[in-house]
Amino acid sequence: METRREEREEREEREEREEREEMEEKEEKEEMGEREEREEREEREEREEREEREEREESMLGDGRKRTG
Repeated sequence: METRREEREEREEREEREEREEMEEKEEKEEMGEREEREEREEREEREEREEREEREESMLGDGRKRTG
């Protein structure tokens, strides 16, 4: 009788531990996904800002050539 109870308790503890580990793993994956999305968004925003700045600079150079040309 005592061993059955011990076995059941051990099994329950193991199941709880496995569930907890699965949840932690799932949370880690979600955090990684969110971090990757944030990094991609930041890179895209930086690229867009750089392209806009380059276009403005080219436009300003073009305006200057028109006046002096």
